[in-house]
Amino acid sequence: MAGQVKNLKIKGGRFYARVSVPAHLRPILGKSELVTALGGERRAAMKALPAAVATLQRQIAAAEAKTAGDRLNDLRTPITTADYGSAVWKRYQAMLAEDEVKRDRLPSMDAIEAEQDRLMQRARAGQVALADGRMRTTACRPTRPRRSSRRSRRNGAPARQVIPMQRLSRS
Repeated sequence: MAGQVKNLKIKGGRFYARVSVPAHLRPILGKSELVTALGGERRAAMKALPAAVATLQRQIAAAEAKTAGDRLNDLRTPITTADYGSAVWKRYQAMLAEDEVKRDRLPSMDAIEAEQDRLMQRARAGQVALADGRMRTTACRPTRPRRSSRRSRRNGAPARQVIPMQRLSRS
């Protein structure tokens, strides 16, 4: 069986964040515990609990500073769900901008098609270099497609066409 959640108070079906006030600060704050309403829904209350507890602890820290004669100059507000959402949205927008810049650097479809056309013209002319540096002197002749096998027909995949390479001359 799970234990109780620390700093969570349930009263009358409503959820509250509670922090007990130290004994030496009770005369200053006038309370033995600080309580903040979190709402009636458990999931939302569990999400808002850490921020509410941090706010209550800040109040206690401010009272502690008054008794010590010190001022707390750095009373930062805790990160709320809205702050977190705003930070996530800004990061998302930055990622979209970075992606747009990267996509702008890529070649357009017209440039790709033009390069493919140039490469096909060179291949037809026999000017395409192979990986080992030799040049293909004659273009491959197309062959008739083979009958598709049972397996490829069954899976709906198109049959592969095997084109034998011609002998390459050693130049």
